[in-house]
Amino acid sequence: MSHAYPGAAVRTTRPAREAVRGAAPDLTRMLTPLAFAALGVCAVAVAKLLLADLRARRHTFGVMCATGASRGAVARLVLGQALVLGVAACGLGAALGYQLAYCARGLHARLFGLDYPLAAVWDIFGWAALATFAAAALAAVPGFLMIARPAPVRLLADE
Repeated sequence: MSHAYPGAAVRTTRPAREAVRGAAPDLTRMLTPLAFAALGVCAVAVAKLLLADLRARRHTFGVMCATGASRGAVARLVLGQALVLGVAACGLGAALGYQLAYCARGLHARLFGLDYPLAAVWDIFGWAALATFAAAALAAVPGFLMIARPAPVRLLADE
């Protein structure tokens, strides 16, 4: 090619590819705190959602406590509701993460010529799922305290 275009320099894209591959771990380390900050913001939103739902169902919990349900049973209901929200968050987060990885893979293929297989990183997914469930369980604590502290008569009076 250099004989057809005198003075033209022909180079491979290998140095650019290696630079991108070398920068990927640094980029991941840089973006991971952003993902955990988003998880924290979502945990606050889940806590507010749980508190609003529990405040709306105070009378129901008062009836349960007045008819003999233990505080442990009420705690299990509140924790179960929080964990169902955690399962939904994990499913939606995994779907969104797959979509973002698929789009990033296509972008890298078009821009840099890097075609790599799409593979799940299960250890990172496991830690993220654990953090999501822990955040959901912690979000249930204020709601449980709001329901468990007052006497059933006070819960029945709030309608």
